[in-house]
Amino acid sequence: MKIYKIRPRSNPIYASIHAQMRQPFEQGERIRVTWNDYLSKGNVIPDFLYSSYVICKREIAMELKQRFEKLEIGELEWHKNPKEIVAKDIRRLRWLPKEEVDLLHIYSKIYIPILPQSTVIIEKKANGEEYIDSYIGVESIIGTKHILREEEKGIFIQQKEIKNFDFFRIEKSYPLLCTENVKEYIEKSNNENKIKGLQYRLQNALRTNNVNLFMDILITAHAYIGKEIHKLFIRALENEDEFKTLGYAFLIGLLNDGNKENQNEGNEQ
Repeated sequence: MKIYKIRPRSNPIYASIHAQMRQPFEQGERIRVTWNDYLSKGNVIPDFLYSSYVICKREIAMELKQRFEKLEIGELEWHKNPKEIVAKDIRRLRWLPKEEVDLLHIYSKIYIPILPQSTVIIEKKANGEEYIDSYIGVESIIGTKHILREEEKGIFIQQKEIKNFDFFRIEKSYPLLCTENVKEYIEKSNNENKIKGLQYRLQNALRTNNVNLFMDILITAHAYIGKEIHKLFIRALENEDEFKTLGYAFLIGLLNDGNKENQNEGNEQ
């Protein structure tokens, strides 16, 4: 069987989080975090955020914890990015999300030993404690590049060690790992969560009459899929009522597309 590391990809259209590594959290401590202004050029909040830790939306964390074994949840302690503090107009900070989303940190307290044939580089901290610095020959995805696993290299563990666990970590190592069942579930839920999240953000922008937020979300979504925004939206910017009518029509179409996909999946099963 295969095991997988949970690590969101860095994508400049998405917001990302800066958090100092090796913060204590296993005794209930909150991780100190800020919005990252270095990697991010956009402010869309994805289901899983790029960070030193595995941080995701609260509803996703709770769903994973309910469905799978040995997943722990930690709260975040938010601090302002220094650029937020000195900015004269925070609306010009393109990397700063314009909406509040409840986020959590997920991890596991289960540690699994690796077998001797595992190809890893072990280093020592200043206090003499050993830790795994890197893995050699593992399969990985870097950007759009897929690097295949090298023969007879990687992480090796006994299958019986994880027969009762879905989430775990390797001894002397930090990253959160999961079983194939978790990977398949997250991938299957990913597209559905994206559509639901887009619907929610657009509907909230319309409900609060925030035309700028609606257009910002719409532009980012279209840029991500490589499509142009319909010219009707540009024309409707001059009339608030017309814009809301068009916006809700767009939402209804998005909802119908999502229902069709779910119906097709049900017919295939």
